[in-house]
Amino acid sequence: MNGPVWTGVKSLGARSGSLMAMCMICGTLMSGLFVVTRERIENNQHEYAMNALREVSGNPDADLAEMADLNSASNRVGDRYRIIDDRGGHIYTIDTNDGYNGRIVLWLALDDRRNIRGIRVREHRETPGIGDIIDHRVSSWLDQFIDRSGVNPGSVGWQLRIDGGEFDHVTGATITTRAVTRAVLRGLATAQEQGNEQGNDRATEEAANE
Repeated sequence: MNGPVWTGVKSLGARSGSLMAMCMICGTLMSGLFVVTRERIENNQHEYAMNALREVSGNPDADLAEMADLNSASNRVGDRYRIIDDRGGHIYTIDTNDGYNGRIVLWLALDDRRNIRGIRVREHRETPGIGDIIDHRVSSWLDQFIDRSGVNPGSVGWQLRIDGGEFDHVTGATITTRAVTRAVLRGLATAQEQGNEQGNDRATEEAANE
């Protein structure tokens, strides 16, 4: 009696062991697949972001170098990328909470002379068909800012035409377009201040090394 029962138990134990081994192998394979898939997704997302940034710069072949985030608490623009091409410059993240439906986040690309190379909306919740006029996939409204700077057209001109300035507004989206125009001007001013600070830091460092 004990013989057959013992044989059955051993057989069951062997099958259980094989099943456990198969589960471990499958788990290992699944974990490896997850890691490979995650890395591939992250790489694809990074490349998509880089291509979007190159589009903002106006040069699809430009090289980009990610720089340290700047302290937004000190009223500085955030996420910054150096544009490496003939015009040079940086791409900044700017934002405003004055959109019709709240926060609007944009990329602002400036060349080394702090002229605007391009602007793109990163995030918004404006009304489709009206406020989304700021989205470059919908219209070219943002292109009117290209080659402008903090002194061109000057503080008075840096407003919508409806407010006495030089930039077109969109009927039905005045709040949205006004918010973006003012955000771009603030971004230009902040980039100018930051550049001056960096220039002073470099001058101080060079003087100390003499």
